[in-house]
Amino acid sequence: MDAYKQRQVEIFATLLDDDFLATFEDGSTYGKTGYLSYAASTSLRVEVSEMSDTKVRLHGNTAIITGAYHERGDFKGEPFDNHDRFTDVWMKEEGKWRLVASHYGIPLKR
Repeated sequence: MDAYKQRQVEIFATLLDDDFLATFEDGSTYGKTGYLSYAASTSLRVEVSEMSDTKVRLHGNTAIITGAYHERGDFKGEPFDNHDRFTDVWMKEEGKWRLVASHYGIPLKR
């Protein structure tokens, strides 16, 4: 989260699989290059980036992480304050964990 928040793209890139795919709340998707470009954008300023209520499930060399995600900042001068649920899929290959897929969704309010 710190590498993302501080735009340390080189560090962040080492965690993403080459075949990484992220799906966001609005249905848009990004591969590794697109996601890193977004994270590196000077139009993006992230003040808060935090996970909570995380649960990890291991299945061999695959880990599925679920939880709550809060991100606050501004993009192109427009403020945002997102409260999402997320699912991340990590795979371990050659002794290294890589993020393969992320999905973010806004919980329904009842």
